[in-house]
Amino acid sequence: MASFAPHNFSWVEPGKLAGLAMPRMPCEYRYMVDNGIKHLVCLCERKPPNHDSCPELQLHHIKIVDFTPPSPNQIDRVLSIVEEANSKGEGVAVHCMHGHGRTGTMLACYLVKTRKISGIDAINEIRRLRQGSIETHEQEKAVPLLKLPLQVELSESVVLLRRALSFSLKLLHLLLQELHRFKPQLLLQLLLSFPLPWIRHLHRVFLFHWTSALFL
Repeated sequence: MASFAPHNFSWVEPGKLAGLAMPRMPCEYRYMVDNGIKHLVCLCERKPPNHDSCPELQLHHIKIVDFTPPSPNQIDRVLSIVEEANSKGEGVAVHCMHGHGRTGTMLACYLVKTRKISGIDAINEIRRLRQGSIETHEQEKAVPLLKLPLQVELSESVVLLRRALSFSLKLLHLLLQELHRFKPQLLLQLLLSFPLPWIRHLHRVFLFHWTSALFL
């Protein structure tokens, strides 16, 4: 059987991931199989016609309403399909109706994960490779929702650091208030009694703030 490339077919990562419009003819499915694609991810609300004409091609149906963004769970599911297939040397193709909005959004999420780039850079790259991709603002916003494990860990660390800093500043404020009760000479002796140089330096900073406040 002769094979023909489906409409709007192109590789995002040769041999690993491609995007396309909804395939309809058996020759289009054959083309994908002939080019190493073993998995077809359908993002339309209905399955593509004649999808069972090529038994070697496994269909994964993930329904997303047209012009709407995928959920985080749907993104994770598609990326898991791609990762598992690629680990076996199998290619994956993703399609929606025209291969623009829903397909482009998923392809951009793939680039965020595999190339370690930002959401906006991934969107720009997909639009360069596939004109007309990612059609709505909501779809654009869905791409940065994808976070790598390291990014999640760093985000959580930043939150904890900010909380610790806020708490430390409150303690410092209380400490400076208490230090106003001491005479400068007594305070200097107290600060210089700390053995470690970095502690001495830190408390000299506290002393500077305290003595500065006396002359304001």
